[in-house]
Amino acid sequence: MIAGTRITLYDVMDHLKAGWTPKLILNWLPLTEEQLNAALSYINANRSDVEAEYQSVLQEDQQRREYWDNKNRERLAEISKMSPSHAKGYRSYDYPHIIPDKPILIGCPSLICHSAMVR
Repeated sequence: MIAGTRITLYDVMDHLKAGWTPKLILNWLPLTEEQLNAALSYINANRSDVEAEYQSVLQEDQQRREYWDNKNRERLAEISKMSPSHAKGYRSYDYPHIIPDKPILIGCPSLICHSAMVR
């Protein structure tokens, strides 16, 4: 975490890997110029360690994403076999915040939530 925020170095790395400039990152993330400069300095001074840890985080994220994509696929297949009225009620009562057929893009340019839309 970057001191005083909920932003991680990995959030900054995602944007750097996507080709964002520091100015664009400052416009997108709630960081001061000093906080971003400190993060960039740390990343540059510890490049190999930060890169290794970043790759590990990306792998864990991919595994987690695959797990939930499979779980959601199974659940949505079950729901699709129900009568329309039962399935509609099931969705609205058990999953009021999810619309499974509409994708969204969330803040991070390289991490996309594609399996559900949050109301």
